[in-house]
Amino acid sequence: MKINFCLNRLVRQIKSPDPHCSKDVDSLFCKKMWQDEFPDGKIKTFPYSKVTYHGRFNTFNHLLIKGGCPSDFTSPHPLLFNKTVREIITESDIEFKRLKPTSQRLTVYRCIGEKPDFFAEYKIYLKKYNTKPGDVIYMPEYAYAASDIDYAKCFLSYKNGIIYEIDVPEGSRVSLTGKITDGKMSHGHECVFPRFSRFLCTGKSKDEKGHVYLKLKYIKPEEIF
Repeated sequence: MKINFCLNRLVRQIKSPDPHCSKDVDSLFCKKMWQDEFPDGKIKTFPYSKVTYHGRFNTFNHLLIKGGCPSDFTSPHPLLFNKTVREIITESDIEFKRLKPTSQRLTVYRCIGEKPDFFAEYKIYLKKYNTKPGDVIYMPEYAYAASDIDYAKCFLSYKNGIIYEIDVPEGSRVSLTGKITDGKMSHGHECVFPRFSRFLCTGKSKDEKGHVYLKLKYIKPEEIF
């Protein structure tokens, strides 16, 4: 069962209240909340640049990559403050859309070690390993990236693997733990991309150990048609 909690669906639910609700409840909750939170249909921008659950997505990212049964998404999770994965996804997708846009261009790094061929993720890994310039990479999870390449390489296997250098355009809504200075964040900081993010491959090279180096450009959601 594929579970997709997009904002548009949530918007329709808020704008179309349950017909069994009383008129008073409708007026006090559904319509009033919509008017307060999204005047003129526009989403308010937060003054900050990090989502609430920035450090918690790895708890369930594997479910977004490989899938899972309904109970995986609807059972309270102790590492998510006893909220369900579904609740965290719903809240976080809205938060990403309301983050303060980046004020300048940013470069971050992400590394993926080679997966054994008997792992479920192997086919996904192999497809990305064989990416060519001009291809668009799709990441269904909340993808993490590091401010510096040396930290990112801690997740790289000795032989083979993928090194991403990601160009994040100005005006992107991504979750950041540090401030951007001259296109970089200081050592030890992270960037998390919204789920279902897409990246254009702009360059590719390979070293003697079989590590593939891919240059990517983050495609902002409003640029996807």
